[in-house]
Amino acid sequence: MREASLEVRDKSKVATPRKRGKFTRRRTCPLSREKHRLTSVLAVFTKARRQFQGEKYRLEVQRAFRQAIRIFGDRCFTCISKDDVQTFIAKELGRGVRTGGVKNTINLLHAGVRRYMLEKRLTGYNPFSPSMVPNLGVDRPPNRIPARTEIAAVRSLCVEMDDDIRWLLAMLVDTGARVSEIAGLAIEDLKINDDVPHIVIREHPWRRLKSRFASRHLPLTGVALWAARRVLASAPPSQPFAFPRYIKSGSVTSTAAGAIATWLRTRGFEHDLHSLRVAVIDRLRASGCPADVRASIAGLKVNTIEAQYGYGYSLTIMRRWLERSTDTQLRTGGVPPRTIGYDRDKSAYMCAMEVIALIQRCLRPSFRELVATGAMDRIDIIRGLRYARLHRSVALETAVPASHDPVYVTTDLPLPPGTRAKRRRQGGVPTYDYRKLLLALPRPSRLSRAECFPMPSEATESEEMDGVNPGRRRSVRMRRCK
Repeated sequence: MREASLEVRDKSKVATPRKRGKFTRRRTCPLSREKHRLTSVLAVFTKARRQFQGEKYRLEVQRAFRQAIRIFGDRCFTCISKDDVQTFIAKELGRGVRTGGVKNTINLLHAGVRRYMLEKRLTGYNPFSPSMVPNLGVDRPPNRIPARTEIAAVRSLCVEMDDDIRWLLAMLVDTGARVSEIAGLAIEDLKINDDVPHIVIREHPWRRLKSRFASRHLPLTGVALWAARRVLASAPPSQPFAFPRYIKSGSVTSTAAGAIATWLRTRGFEHDLHSLRVAVIDRLRASGCPADVRASIAGLKVNTIEAQYGYGYSLTIMRRWLERSTDTQLRTGGVPPRTIGYDRDKSAYMCAMEVIALIQRCLRPSFRELVATGAMDRIDIIRGLRYARLHRSVALETAVPASHDPVYVTTDLPLPPGTRAKRRRQGGVPTYDYRKLLLALPRPSRLSRAECFPMPSEATESEEMDGVNPGRRRSVRMRRCK
């Protein structure tokens, strides 16, 4: 197979013309290929992309070139043919690498050779041009979404543990942000005293964003707002980072996702942290949220010209959809009961005791925040608040600023002793014999004729006075109507 050649773009070296205006491709000396090895390509590509990509991308590029050098050897990339690339793909698949990972490796090698050729002003064939990976995407695992009960359990665990790791997890549950976006927040990025509490996701020297669409303002609702308040309340005045545990050597570490996922796995949560982001987007979709609003919340690209105009959606609109999606059940979850107190296991006294304990842990929460914690059902929270406010153990205060929802606080008055267990009805749910009920109803009376309108079969007073046969007059009138 004829190997591809390289040519230096130099105006002093012009190709010799042949017949009909064609040019001959100048062959390079085999010794000149010594300077176009894969190690040289890696050095040039890493230096050129250093100011655009982070440390994680650099490690991925080094891993891809290291694997290519192990199979091809450190030789000139023009000596690599298309058959060699197919052999490389087959060996990677045989090593157990998924098809998506092999495709990413080929793309990195193609980008490195292309950058090298641009930097050195070379022309020729790139052997790592997009190649066909057999059965691409078939071995990708299915995208499993956590159920409603699992997410509610995660919320309750965050409120119960109440430390910096669980604050980060709580902000992931109800915002749908990426792990690095939350772990790299600064204290000044938490805007909880504005009219709409939100966080500002922007690029920092210690954390870069995935794309330019990831820079956004994200409203805080539910347990995420509780976590942001706890972060500000526990941070010392001189602390610049919201989560200093995950800022090492001037950059965000990649240990946050693994550590939290391992802790969740010990609690029976068999999902990764990315599934929490997918669950937020799925809840938004199930609540009827438009696609461009979902993209604004998740920090994704919208392939429309209209989306590039203006300043995007306001925080009020995004918060409205996030709050609506909090009560929306996932496809794997059940439907909550709509009755207040009927067929519930807890009494009103027990619900009030749990609500008082939850208010003391959440530091002046609103009703939406109590529901978003997932520690109790919405119906039990309503019953507990009614019972506690009836006995003046819980008071409702106006939030500051006044545009926020009212908050609940506990008073010094204890709850009077009540029943621990709920009383059950004797005999269960009453049943009825609907046939006897129907027979007991009074019979319907026949409608009487209205006196103001004459029947068609009867003669009017004018017909009797004229002496005209009423039947004939009626037939004439009907014939005219026809």
